[in-house]
Amino acid sequence: MSLQRLMHQSSNGNLVDYCGGPAYSSYPTLTGPLTMDDNRRIQMLADTVATLPRGRKQLALTRSSSLGEFSCSQRKLVTVEKQDNGTFGFEIQTNRLQNQNICSLELYTMICKIEEDSPAHLAGLQAGDVLANINGVSTEGFTHKQVVDLIRSSGNMLR
Repeated sequence: MSLQRLMHQSSNGNLVDYCGGPAYSSYPTLTGPLTMDDNRRIQMLADTVATLPRGRKQLALTRSSSLGEFSCSQRKLVTVEKQDNGTFGFEIQTNRLQNQNICSLELYTMICKIEEDSPAHLAGLQAGDVLANINGVSTEGFTHKQVVDLIRSSGNMLR
């Protein structure tokens, strides 16, 4: 729903109870008529949200609305081993996924690039693979920095 449409649906221009779940209880609620400063802040926020051009399909997790709903059959265990001064040969990207069942966002980290003939490539990792677990540690809710730190602290082997 667009912000303008949301504003028009409200009788007095308030953003009240749009998402009244517990995930939003710590955020302040806008009440009363919006000022020019409020409109500028809302527009600035809307401008920072990236979308794909029309007509282009978005890469999405199509089988599930939540990362926690992936079954074991969709997961694979991969072991990547590197040399002491080498790299694993992949780059990661951390994204937010809107959970449609509750008004919240989930963080997930995925492989965005694989170097040809790298340890990651030879182990079978592919761009688009989601890192759900690293060396027995669940990455659910981890920030990008936390995942990078976990990988760096893992030594020469990732599972």
